[in-house]
Amino acid sequence: MNKTTKALKEISGDRAIHIAKNLAEMTQILLTEEEKLAASLSRTNAVVKAVTELEEKGPEKAKEAVAVLDRELAAIKKRLGDQYETLSVTDSKGKVIKESISQVGLTFKQQK
Repeated sequence: MNKTTKALKEISGDRAIHIAKNLAEMTQILLTEEEKLAASLSRTNAVVKAVTELEEKGPEKAKEAVAVLDRELAAIKKRLGDQYETLSVTDSKGKVIKESISQVGLTFKQQK
């Protein structure tokens, strides 16, 4: 292998490593922002009230709180636009309380 070929391979390898590091950093930033958004949304009054009432009072007595949550999710989804396919809220056991496109009342594992 001549010096030029060896130098080009080394430069290519360095570039590939640099690109991979940049992609990893960008992915980490994106995931951190998604985590912040999820944490923020999970603390809204509509989410807290619906989850609390469902767990403490049951589905019949929590209908209004779930309806408010449904409206809140629709408004959030509208603001976010096409960035997200769906928004979901689950109870502490993973049962879906409200979701913008899927079956409510099942865990994510149960949904097909």
